[in-house]
Amino acid sequence: MSYVHLFIIKDDCIYLVNTHYRSAMNLLNNAEKIIPLLKSRFLDSGYLILDLNRKIIVNGQSAFPVGKIIGKKDLCVIEA
Repeated sequence: MSYVHLFIIKDDCIYLVNTHYRSAMNLLNNAEKIIPLLKSRFLDSGYLILDLNRKIIVNGQSAFPVGKIIGKKDLCVIEA
């Protein structure tokens, strides 16, 4: 089975879904309808996603400048 982790960020909340890839595809097509059914977590200053497998940081936060982290030169930073 192929399960994926889907992160949905909307307004001041983040939603995490661990589901089969076919269900994830359906969620992506209907995210606005599905969000009310999911449990959310409050985002204070934002979020960071660090993927060491692909050497990517997704920066969607305002707490500190990502340039201050160690190893930034080895990672691709995507500003969300």
